[in-house]
Amino acid sequence: MNKKIIIALGLIALTGITYISINYFSKSNDDESLSNNTTNLKYTENKNIIINQVSDLDMIYDNSNTSELEERSDLIIIGKIKKIDGAINYNAAKKQYIMTSTIGTIKIKNIIKGNNIVSKNDEINFARLGGTISIAEYEKSLEPRQIVRQGLDKLTEEEKRNSYIKVSISEDIEPQESKDYLIYLKYDADLDRYAIIGMEYGLKEYNENKKLVKNNSTNKWEAIKYEIK
Repeated sequence: MNKKIIIALGLIALTGITYISINYFSKSNDDESLSNNTTNLKYTENKNIIINQVSDLDMIYDNSNTSELEERSDLIIIGKIKKIDGAINYNAAKKQYIMTSTIGTIKIKNIIKGNNIVSKNDEINFARLGGTISIAEYEKSLEPRQIVRQGLDKLTEEEKRNSYIKVSISEDIEPQESKDYLIYLKYDADLDRYAIIGMEYGLKEYNENKKLVKNNSTNKWEAIKYEIK
């Protein structure tokens, strides 16, 4: 397969939406879809993670600026992570490999922005930068020389299927099933789901009883700025 690749690991410039392609390929299987490129996270927990890849992103937006984050968001909600389906590293719409992203479903509990788009109790599909994926899927996004450089050529096919890479963004947090969050989202037409934007500022754990959100920088609970009914 003739591959054209652009590497942007470590420091990546964000342009527009949250998702950044780190490996672009000129050719891929037209029949591939989100579902058959998903590694189920239920089976990767406490498994053999042999690579921990932590990236710093150089962003053109100031995610700590709430006003900017609100302006960029199509939806701002209080939602429960109902289900985490797994992780993907392939964008079927553009036929490109992308930075590993977690996908799943959110149940909307309150709407702060986007009443004209969604309703309370709706369930929406989400994508979130970072996730855990099998080495077998991960190496499909690499050139042969990268596979050798990372030592993946020394693994058997069985080892690749049962070993994992965990991709995360510095300072970011991982979404957890059954927890409530204050979430900022923007629709991603390529993935046909809502991208959680703003990194650690776009996903904050929410305490429904006390109406508090967790500041991910200080790890302290704070009053939410929005009126929640």
